[in-house]
Amino acid sequence: MAIVDVVIDEIEVENCSLMLLDKESNELVVKAAKGKRDKTGKYYEEESYSGKRFTLGTGIAGVVAQEGKTLLIRDTTKEERFINLDDSVIDVRSLLCVPIQDKDGTIGVFNLSHSQAEAFCEDDRVVLGIISNLAGAALTSAGLFEALKHINETLEERVIEETEKVKAFEGKYRELVKNATDGVFVVEDGVFRFTNKKFEEMVDYSAQELDSKSFRMVLSPDEVSLFFWRMEGEPEGEELPSHYEVTVTRRDGGKLDVEVSTTVIDYEGSKAIQGIVRDITPRKDLERLKSNFLAMAAHELRSPLTIINGYNRMLLKEEGGPLNDFQKKILKECNRSGRRLNDFAREVLELSKIEAGKLEFDFENADIGGCIDNGLNHVRYVTREKRIKFKKTLPPGLPRLRLDKRKIQQVLINLMENAIRFSPEDGTVEIEARFVPSEVVEVSVIDYGLGILEEDREIIFDEFMVGRKAKSRGGTGLGLAICKKIIEAHKGRIWVNPGESKGSIFTFALPVAESHCRSNYIKVRG
Repeated sequence: MAIVDVVIDEIEVENCSLMLLDKESNELVVKAAKGKRDKTGKYYEEESYSGKRFTLGTGIAGVVAQEGKTLLIRDTTKEERFINLDDSVIDVRSLLCVPIQDKDGTIGVFNLSHSQAEAFCEDDRVVLGIISNLAGAALTSAGLFEALKHINETLEERVIEETEKVKAFEGKYRELVKNATDGVFVVEDGVFRFTNKKFEEMVDYSAQELDSKSFRMVLSPDEVSLFFWRMEGEPEGEELPSHYEVTVTRRDGGKLDVEVSTTVIDYEGSKAIQGIVRDITPRKDLERLKSNFLAMAAHELRSPLTIINGYNRMLLKEEGGPLNDFQKKILKECNRSGRRLNDFAREVLELSKIEAGKLEFDFENADIGGCIDNGLNHVRYVTREKRIKFKKTLPPGLPRLRLDKRKIQQVLINLMENAIRFSPEDGTVEIEARFVPSEVVEVSVIDYGLGILEEDREIIFDEFMVGRKAKSRGGTGLGLAICKKIIEAHKGRIWVNPGESKGSIFTFALPVAESHCRSNYIKVRG
């Protein structure tokens, strides 16, 4: 009975039995059992089960003894092999059965049960496996009483030894994290539980000032909502990025551009978010220098282009004299090329202004539905050429967002025009909006066209990058890059997924206006 007590002490279990194999009769014999038979929470020795026999291969215990493999059944109602051999006296919903083996094979089993589903986990399997290994060695080297005593003593030693190892590892890990060159923090339920020296230097707060304080003290409310939305994942299992950029606020109110890598961890028994923070200010400074150069180059390019395009239009109107058909053809091609080059210069100038922080945004609390409707009105003339139908799904009661309506309409128009361009004639383009509980609204533009190769999905939002399937359709490779910059300026995120059958789903997420946010929504989901 002592070995059963050890199992009950180590694992949350309602019923536990130790069965040994009678090799002569090829049966499992119950040697010790303990269980709960009322609601007092007390355990009672099951003397009536002692000596009870089960044929090898019958029931879960018989199968485990025969095959020599552990079996963890989280819900017996979903397991066809489960048969209650206890005359329904015990309500069994979860079952964990582990073989006891020696060098010659299986000599018995531990059989654990619980009246609730999902009562056992992988840790229980590991613990019971250790106990069964010790039991197998002990039972073959000595009598049952001595074996049980040996198992208990050895188990205690192993527990002490493993505990010391864990403590030593945690100490080394904490020392390493404490002195890391990148900032590290742990957030649980929206408050700081741990920060290292580097992170404290970044935000200019001490560990004591950050401890148990709200994560909002270093992030604006809209960035907080996006931060936790990233951690909670997408409704359809979209794979989130391993790192992303945010702006942290220092004690003096100054802003610091950082790159954050986050993961969900177990911190002192609770689920928390661990973040690794890197200062990217030097990189941002270089990007701003590049943007300023591009802006200057684009500006200088547009001036002569304006003159060239103007002269082209004059010649096409034959203001300089009559033209033959060949001359007109050449000038029309020059005019088209001039417009494309002018559009390219305009996009480069707009992108560089956004990156340099010189593009002005007129933020207000607005309805995303109005932006979608305005975008649809803008592209309807394009849809007539290919007879494209639009399907809009906009649930009632969507919260208002803090946004620049003209800039968001620009994003929507770009995504809609792309969807039209890559859709077949008489096709359909869908637009959907939905509210995500972490105070975020997602908007998707769905087409059923060519689709995007998996290896291209990571690059199409980069500057001057065009997916291989899209190269034949033209484009500068700046439209989606501008969309990305506009969405990020709204503290949002944009990405693309493949359609269910074909085509693409472009989605962007924007934080809800602060006035609509709940005051206590920041939780790490269990």
